[in-house]
Amino acid sequence: MIVTLLFGLTLPALGWPWLAFVVSMLLGFMTAFLLDLITVLIGSWTTETTGLFHTKGVLVSILGGRYVPLWVFPPALGQVVLLLPFRGVGYTPLAIFVGAIAPADVPAALGLQCVWIVILGAASRLLYAAAARKLSIQGG
Repeated sequence: MIVTLLFGLTLPALGWPWLAFVVSMLLGFMTAFLLDLITVLIGSWTTETTGLFHTKGVLVSILGGRYVPLWVFPPALGQVVLLLPFRGVGYTPLAIFVGAIAPADVPAALGLQCVWIVILGAASRLLYAAAARKLSIQGG
């Protein structure tokens, strides 16, 4: 609200942009959760997870458009970055909200988020199974 007043930004009209934004945000939260889950599961093979979480944070921040907008990347690298799951955490919801993703391209953007949720969900199930086999509990 304060940013809107200070910088004269206009919010999208009520309707589909808000609905698409909310759906994309929910998908983004699920993607972020699965990335965290995978990081935690990988941490079951290490004694210290701080480096893993810093690495994951840097990857999500840089390749997800938090520090550098995704259109700044060179064309070849930009096409690869746009296919990775990191953009779904923050870039896609905000791009839908501000209109950087055309209304005709919103279903494809939401679909890509869903595809990555399925892929990350399957990867987390495999990692969980492997981590459960490795787990050893001592004591009584």
